[in-house]
Amino acid sequence: MVAVHLGLGGAALADTRWTAGTVGLVAAAVAVKLTLLGGFTVRRRGRRTGES
Repeated sequence: MVAVHLGLGGAALADTRWTAGTVGLVAAAVAVKLTLLGGFTVRRRGRRTGES
């Protein structure tokens, strides 16, 4: 599965018309992932503060 994604990403980046779109898509995916994981971490940490 990883190899398929790497192959598709490499093919998209090889064509200069797709480079900017691919970079934008990857940046957006990373931002969404960080936002979701950050929110999960903050909520989980808030629950643990009541525990000793």
